[in-house]
Parts: sequence; structure tokens; C-alpha cells
Amino acid sequence: MAVENPETRTASREGSLEAPTRHPLDWKNPQFYDAAAIDKELERVFGICHGCRRCVSLCQAFPTLFDLVDESSTMEVDGVAKSDYAKVVEQCYLCDLCYQTKCPYVPPHPWNVDFPHLMLRAKAAANRRDGIGFGAKVLSSTTAVGRLATIPVVVQAVNALNHSPGARKLLEKTLGVHREARVPEYTRPTARQRLKKLDGGGEAQAAGRTRGKVALFATCYCNYATPQPVEDLAAILRHNGVPTTLVAREVCCGMPKLEIGDLDAVAKYKETNIPALAAAIRDVSTGGAHVTERVARGRELASELTWDRVVEPFVAFLGAPLRDPARGDDLLAASDRRLPAEPALDRIRRRVRRMARGRRS
Repeated sequence: MAVENPETRTASREGSLEAPTRHPLDWKNPQFYDAAAIDKELERVFGICHGCRRCVSLCQAFPTLFDLVDESSTMEVDGVAKSDYAKVVEQCYLCDLCYQTKCPYVPPHPWNVDFPHLMLRAKAAANRRDGIGFGAKVLSSTTAVGRLATIPVVVQAVNALNHSPGARKLLEKTLGVHREARVPEYTRPTARQRLKKLDGGGEAQAAGRTRGKVALFATCYCNYATPQPVEDLAAILRHNGVPTTLVAREVCCGMPKLEIGDLDAVAKYKETNIPALAAAIRDVSTGGAHVTERVARGRELASELTWDRVVEPFVAFLGAPLRDPARGDDLLAASDRRLPAEPALDRIRRRVRRMARGRRS
């Protein structure tokens, strides 16, 4: 269920190179959770996907859908039981690849296909109707679990139990984590504890459109389980004269809760993270770029922006306002600083290239 003004919709050619238009979800509207409306939209979009099948090589949601269609009596979407739609929804983890890279029918195309948004709507409706299971609720509470698991003495016990076959069997029965699945090794001190002395001191030198200062958003995974990449990145930045600090406060980015459709929890995290990010952006002394560690997803550090990967998903998925005068969270005023890490690290790259050329000569 997207908010869209038909008067502003522009014509789009099928499979064109135009940037997709993402309409914010009207997730606070009771109609958003209407089961009949969701099933009707699922059937419509599934029919389009069945006729296209470009996304079959992406996540398991699409092979699941196409198998259901091919094995039905009509070999069309109308032959698939609506009770089986949940099997497709369950396989989507909102990576957004279909929307961003494959689908030729994304808005502003008149068919208005936004597969991830629809899956999120179905997840949210199912969880509001049936509740969130205990295992999903615990495992998606990454900040709370990380804080608990990194308490002194507790951290050693947790790591030992995670290597115990008996404890892993119990974990499988209670939380649904497969006994052979890899689980994070928790660590203490955490990344934020190790880097608490980062004060952003030093002379910031402008690089591109940035003002040459970096604020790090560690993320739950790196903070509690893999602090080394955050330490390494901070060391590289400081070695190259880039004033570096931590975002003053952070909690989970919300993606684990988003993936199970717990939009209320995501909104709660947003209320903590966005003011902290806005304060970092509005740094009155030097300004800055913002870099976030997302090693868990294996993405390039230099392209992972706090704004792009933390703030904008809240805005895009939830339709959260960028400006709330009542609270003074005016991100819009700092929108000229929502910059990639690329310019901030550009002079480091140039220095590395010069060093490499010097060695070759």
C-alpha cells in the first residue's frame, strides 16, 4: 500500500533506465493490514512476476513462487492457494535487489510493482495478526542480546555454550537456530568501548564536498561480535589525518525487526538513531561524512553510508518524516551533508596511489 499522487506520476517505459520511484508505506493506516486487500495485491503482483521471471536467480522467494504456480492445477497464479502465499513471503529477506536491479515494472511504471514493500506489508500484517514468535523476537533484538552477551563473565559463558553440542541442541529447540549454523563470537570490550577515546580531534581537511571528518556508526554485529574492522577503519582514517569519532549514541539499525515485519520496533529504533545521526551531521565545528560498518553483509566499507543504509531505509520503508519541527529533528537542514564516504576517503586513495607509484619507480 503506497502513497502516490497520480497527478505527479511520470510515464515510464518498460525496462527503462530511469531511476525507480519508491513510495513510502502508509503503515499506520489500518487498511495497510487488511488481509483481503493484501491477498488481492499479492495475486496481482505474483501474476506479473510469473509472466516475467527475471528474478528467478535472486532470493528463494521467486523459485518458491514459480514452483507453486507450475505445480498448480491451472499452472497460473489463480491455481495457487492463498494460504500458500505465506511460503513466498517467508523467503523474502528484503534485500531489495529485485526492486533496485531486475524488475522492469517498478514505479513510475503504471504496474507499480514493489515486491519488497509488498512482502514487508504481508509480514507486518501476519505478525500483527498472529504475533511474533519467541525465537524471532529474541534473535531480532540484537542490541539487547549483544549487551547481555558481552557482560563480563557472561561473555565467556555464552561463547562456551555456543561451542557445546548439547547447548546448541537446546538453542535449536528453543530459538530455532540450527545446531550447525555459525553464530557470532561475542567479544568484550566491544568496538564502542575500544574506541571510546575517539574525539574527532585534529584538523579536518575538505575532501570533495565533505568537510573531512568521519563519524563511525559501528552497528550491532561489529560492535558486539566483530570489532576489529571498526578498529582497523578508525586506525586507517587517523593515520591519514582524518578526524574520526563515533556517533554519540546508536542502537540496532532496525533491519532484523524489519525483516520480521515488526514496524513498531523499527520506528522505536528510528527515534533513537535519527536524532543522533542528525546531531553528527550538524556538527557545528567541522561537519563530516558518515561511515557505517556492514561487514555482516559483505559490502564495501567505502560505499556504506549511515544516511543511505540507516536513515533512508527508515524513510523509504516507513514513510518517516525527515522533518519534525515539534521535536527539532531537522535532518532536512543538514541534507547537503548526506554524503558518501567516497569523497571523505578520496585523498587517502590518492595518497596510496602516490605511494604505490613511488615504490614501482
